[in-house]
Amino acid sequence: MSIENTLERIALALETIANSKSTAKFVEPAPVATMPAPAPAPAPVAITPPVTFTIEAAPVVVVTSTAPFSDKAGLTAYTMSVYKELGAVKGAQIQNVLVSLGVSNINEVTPAMYSQYHAALEALKAA
Repeated sequence: MSIENTLERIALALETIANSKSTAKFVEPAPVATMPAPAPAPAPVAITPPVTFTIEAAPVVVVTSTAPFSDKAGLTAYTMSVYKELGAVKGAQIQNVLVSLGVSNINEVTPAMYSQYHAALEALKAA
């Protein structure tokens, strides 16, 4: 096949295409299904203001203590001095004083208990 033949075939194909386009009937396209209208947006919801709470400060309780100590270090030093004064046998009863206060360890004694603890140890010394 030569180039001339190929060009001739291309020319004939183009003529055939051109003729078919001019004589072709246009067919109306099928109707396209319409999309339903979008649903209307919901009405905005009114936002209620946040609830506020009022917190009242707890009353300050001032504990007056008759104990000769006012902190954990003083409590520990006082307890050690009483233990040394009582000796090992009688000093072991300090644990009973702690249990009577509802605690099991000297570190659990609160400032509110200082007067009661001091009075109990003084009574133990006097006995």
